[in-house]
Amino acid sequence: MAKVLLSSGIDKDKMCLFVQSQVPQHTELTWIFSCI
Repeated sequence: MAKVLLSSGIDKDKMCLFVQSQVPQHTELTWIFSCI
């Protein structure tokens, strides 16, 4: 996926790629929104 983004012309110096599953807040926020 990163290769596709970089090859499409996105400037790697202006962006930050990360794996969402490694950030627990993403999962917690998803759980909160699913309870609403």
